Amino acid sequence: MSTLFVNNLNTASGTTITVPTGKRLVGTDSSSIVAPGMIIQTVTNVFNTQVSKASTSMGTTGHSATITPKFSNSKILIHNSGTVYNEGNNVHQYRTVYRGSTDLASSAEGLVLCSAGTSSTGRWNYIGFDHFDSPSTTGATTYTIYYRGNSTNENVYYSYGTNYPQVLTLHEIAQ
Repeated sequence: MSTLFVNNLNTASGTTITVPTGKRLVGTDSSSIVAPGMIIQTVTNVFNTQVSKASTSMGTTGHSATITPKFSNSKILIHNSGTVYNEGNNVHQYRTVYRGSTDLASSAEGLVLCSAGTSSTGRWNYIGFDHFDSPSTTGATTYTIYYRGNSTNENVYYSYGTNYPQVLTLHEIAQ
């Protein structure tokens, strides 16, 4: 067995480097082979504690996940989803994501809105959104979901408990 030391591979002609049938290119750790657009790692946190509030101010849900990017130029794809309950007639729920203490939304409307519609007893809905972030770090990065309603008299539920959990998933995407 021999060891080949190179800093770059290039083709003698054409644009393809071929690994012959029956042969494998093996990386020795989880980030040794990386291509742009590839998912490098995934972190998921399922949250099933009942959380509700009657407020028009963004506040934490307590639902967070932490990822340590392997590369400083990676993008983080943030996905949040689950069943939501909004009490009362025409009550809305707004959600956003904070990276540490930084709100990733560009307005007080957050990143997504879930409307209860017209019902005096409230409405169940599914809510989900995706957001790309560029944290520009290889340090541990925590993302937390924040939310608010549009009423100080009616509750909006981030999570309704164990039967209706929320899922927060972070994917590191190579660039």
